Amino acid sequence: METVATTAFFPTVAKVVDVKLVYDSTSSRWIASGTSVANSGSVLIAYSFNSSPTPLLGNWGHQQISVGVSSYTDFDCLGVDGNGIYISVAANLPHQGNHKIYAINKVSLFAGGWGFGTCWTMPNPDGTMAADVIQPVSNADNIGSGDNALFVAKADPLSGEGGRIYYRRLSWSGGSPNWLNGEDWQLLQSQTTSYINYFDLDITSSNNPTQPPYSFGGTPPAITLSRNGSRLAQASIRGGRMWLCQCVGLNTAGGTFDASANGGVIDRSGVQWLRVDLSGVATPKVNYSGRVFSNSNPHLSLVRGRGRHGKC
Repeated sequence: METVATTAFFPTVAKVVDVKLVYDSTSSRWIASGTSVANSGSVLIAYSFNSSPTPLLGNWGHQQISVGVSSYTDFDCLGVDGNGIYISVAANLPHQGNHKIYAINKVSLFAGGWGFGTCWTMPNPDGTMAADVIQPVSNADNIGSGDNALFVAKADPLSGEGGRIYYRRLSWSGGSPNWLNGEDWQLLQSQTTSYINYFDLDITSSNNPTQPPYSFGGTPPAITLSRNGSRLAQASIRGGRMWLCQCVGLNTAGGTFDASANGGVIDRSGVQWLRVDLSGVATPKVNYSGRVFSNSNPHLSLVRGRGRHGKC
């Protein structure tokens, strides 16, 4: 076990937040990202030189991208596959603003070059989505040079139910990335709509409850669920299946949400997982979903990390 301060690991900035770390099995390297919260903030990228993450101060290369926005950046999200590294970051806060998405050529980066080259600024997937997360999907499967990368995001909640999930695909050609055939954000289809049967915990929800467990605990440290939100946590692909997870608000012991309550009594939280089968299908679709929750202790269901920046 080895620990260092984030400002030592990312030595070019005075303050680093939202650090993410993934293992890239296709290149046998560790990839890390973070953001600098100063005005016109930066996206920070680090990569190990081999399969070992240590020593933390000697076995890593670093790059920095100046986002160049009028307000500070927030909440970088990191994904990786056999072709590239993908980072999205909320820019121009408040969070209803744009995102910056970077697609980085791994071959160029690992060779000591700087291959980010391609950056897109885009509004939220459905044009009005208030959540501040677009998740690049990490893919542990072996893929071809022309295979697609995926990005996912949750839209605004609808009346009496949670937000639907959107996806967008990116492809590589000759080492250069672009959105698949000009494709825009697509609604993720589902064999059942049961996955939206939950109370959306995002802070912008018009029907946010004002009673527990919206804020767990009468004395510190209280956990404010709206700061966790129901936005998607880190997403991954293994064995031709994409796995997603999020925190959801519930109001029955059976792990469901009575939409007629309209947020009136939300007495527990849970973690929802979704399985999306990708192999042999032209259009991704939610095939299975499930929830982890407690009938006796609502605290046990909240398994994400500190504040809104945890992961399932």
